[in-house]
Amino acid sequence: MAFEPTKDRPVLSDKVKHGIMGKILDTVSPYTEADPAGIVATTLATYSCMIGTGRKIKGPITQPINCWFILMGETGIGRKGTADNVVASYMSGIDSYFWENCRTPSLSSGEGLTYSVRDVKLSDNMGVGENYEMEEGLPNVESVKQMLVTSTEFAGVMSKSQGGTLGPVLRDAWDGKNLAIHTKDAYHSTEPHITVLGHVTPTEFGTKLKSHDMAGGTYNRFLPMFVEMPHELPWPERPDDYEEQLKDITDNLRNAFYFGTEEGTVTFGEEAKQFYVSVIYPEYNDTREDSETMKQFTTRRLPYVMRVAATYALMNNRDVISREDLEAAKSVVDYSIESARYIEGNIVTVKAPKGATKVPFEEDIQLLKEALEQAGEEGLSRHHISYNVFGNRRIRHEVDAMLLKLEAKKRRVPLPTGRPREVVYLPVAD
Repeated sequence: MAFEPTKDRPVLSDKVKHGIMGKILDTVSPYTEADPAGIVATTLATYSCMIGTGRKIKGPITQPINCWFILMGETGIGRKGTADNVVASYMSGIDSYFWENCRTPSLSSGEGLTYSVRDVKLSDNMGVGENYEMEEGLPNVESVKQMLVTSTEFAGVMSKSQGGTLGPVLRDAWDGKNLAIHTKDAYHSTEPHITVLGHVTPTEFGTKLKSHDMAGGTYNRFLPMFVEMPHELPWPERPDDYEEQLKDITDNLRNAFYFGTEEGTVTFGEEAKQFYVSVIYPEYNDTREDSETMKQFTTRRLPYVMRVAATYALMNNRDVISREDLEAAKSVVDYSIESARYIEGNIVTVKAPKGATKVPFEEDIQLLKEALEQAGEEGLSRHHISYNVFGNRRIRHEVDAMLLKLEAKKRRVPLPTGRPREVVYLPVAD
């Protein structure tokens, strides 16, 4: 049977095709099974890593230009590796040193990650207040500190980030902080620039969408991107000048690479600033309608839209963010949030408690819908839903996913004493 793309999957806006990104997608997308969302994410991550720490974004907050993504796609049809190969076809020729020395598939521990970009080693007999001393044979603090980590087994990384050193180191790396693991063989990294690109299946990702896994704040450093091949191409018939078109893209990006590595700041143009203040900030700052799980992904969308916009600007040889840069960045971030919502609403992530009757997720969604319809405008409390509707077999995260799928609303009902009670209800159709 021929492959058919998922009908209710997130949709990537054409606004991402701004500047050089538009040329990239127009050139390669018709001749690859890679999802355009995967190509966009991998390109942004790779470029943002290659330029290093010379540039900073100067806006409401000052932050590094560094974009982390998780590509979420089923094995085979997700074509996550295909997206990597496509991006390599035009990015690998930009800077041979980076491509040969600053990429790794390894992300096993905080110590290992710090070691990969180390600059000094603490001496065994160092006293309090003494200076770091150089380890023989290691690069000095002025050396290249970029490291692009492409983890094709990111589910394992997500497990390791809880309780060990990897989670804190990843958080510091995203924030642009110096790295140090204080163990017997402690390594220090000054001004590292680490970019992480994870590959995972939706089911693997869904199993991590539990509150205790999300609470550490590591995952909200990533933009999750749903990927699936848009079409079948058993034998792509590329035009005769395809390689020349790729070379032209590489040449343009090489110029943008040199421009991006210069010292300085990326600022907001006046029109971009007004668009951020009047449109993006009000929309992104309000997370009241998001579930607790979704808030893990929405809390950093404001800083992320700036990072992606700055990357767009630099890729087009500009150090001033335009409104079009921001619109493209917002499209990327919006797609990321919709990807997380799609996974949350469609993947069964938590097993029923031991001894409980296992009921298919879709059957419980229908059960909840019928209960809410019967309750009408009065709605139901979460306590009632958990205990009376589901008999305590569904946890809060699962209930949140069902309510999101049913497009339920919530409101607070005043009580004679104490705090108002929150109820959820289904809006009456017009």
